[in-house]
Amino acid sequence: MPNQSILMDEVIRQIKVAIAEVQRDGSKPTISKATIELKHIQSEKVGGKWEVKIPFIDLNTKAGANQTNQKTTSIKLVLKPLVSKSMGVEHKPLTNELISAIAAIKVGVTTAADTPPYFELETAEATILFNYDQDGEIEILGFGGNAKASAAHSVTLTLGDAASE
Repeated sequence: MPNQSILMDEVIRQIKVAIAEVQRDGSKPTISKATIELKHIQSEKVGGKWEVKIPFIDLNTKAGANQTNQKTTSIKLVLKPLVSKSMGVEHKPLTNELISAIAAIKVGVTTAADTPPYFELETAEATILFNYDQDGEIEILGFGGNAKASAAHSVTLTLGDAASE
């Protein structure tokens, strides 16, 4: 598991790229906040086995015990984007997932306002679950991803009118 500071830095950088990309044209809805939650679970397993043999009474007994201790660390950060600036940066997996999720929300908002009965957006959230692999790369969970979800991290972008919150 890489240092949580390094992971936080990488996640925030990818969120910034995604927000700049989807708000480049000034279309609504805008991102009103980004919530990042990093979790780390450290497991320690201890145990032992023993065997008792007493041949003259034909006794052969085996037994064992294991205990697993877990420590969980969780960091949650809620950020409010300021003025978006265009960024010419390489898209990474988390960036692409966020852009795709926001695009789907925008389609939903447009369709909801298209025909009667009309709806307007109050809020929408896009949550992406991910892990950090052994090579230090972000690995997306779900929809065919190979990452294990034992200590899933998450990014949630909230879309809506920032003035109404």
